Amino acid sequence: MKRAFTLLEILLVMSLVSLLMGILLTVVVRISRLTRSTTQASLRRKHWVEAAEVLRWQLRNIHVPAPGKGTPTNAITAGLVGTPDSPLWGEHGTTEGLDWLTFLSTQARRQKGVCEVTFCLQARQAGGAYDLAYREFPLRNRAGLHPLSDAPEAPWKVLLDNVNHLSVDYSEDGWIWSRDWTQTAVPRRIRVHLEARNLPVLDFQVTPGMGGGRW
Repeated sequence: MKRAFTLLEILLVMSLVSLLMGILLTVVVRISRLTRSTTQASLRRKHWVEAAEVLRWQLRNIHVPAPGKGTPTNAITAGLVGTPDSPLWGEHGTTEGLDWLTFLSTQARRQKGVCEVTFCLQARQAGGAYDLAYREFPLRNRAGLHPLSDAPEAPWKVLLDNVNHLSVDYSEDGWIWSRDWTQTAVPRRIRVHLEARNLPVLDFQVTPGMGGGRW
């Protein structure tokens, strides 16, 4: 005579199956969250390197205008900085780590030819964090470079969020460094320091005007 399963045995098996299913579901959810978190971290790290590469690449391809013939050195149009011969203007501002620089580049992201580009940290509306912002003017203004104030023809774009430090140093000889650059000549070396939340610190130096050589 065949023996049937008792109700207790059936309930016990169902409990074990439910327990195993719960454990399996928990493991699957944790793996899914870990995968999503890892993917987001990898994507953010990729954007971090790309943002730094945009700055480095454009600095290497800085455009040095030909000296103006008969142009007085104090020919500064209202609302602009530097002279018509200034290829780069950099200031460290009033707060440590909130530097900004604007310069002429032959490797703009959207425009073709020579145009003016600007990099700075902009405060977010909430949380006290900053974003690495970028803009480019459609045409080079031959009267000089623009200040940091907003311009309708060159809207700001966020290259990366939650960036908390941007500092730039300039050198004429590669040995002595300055925190500002307002000269008409191009610095021989530019040193950039970038920090962002949950990302490695980036430090690199650029020789302006070298062109080529992406990393």
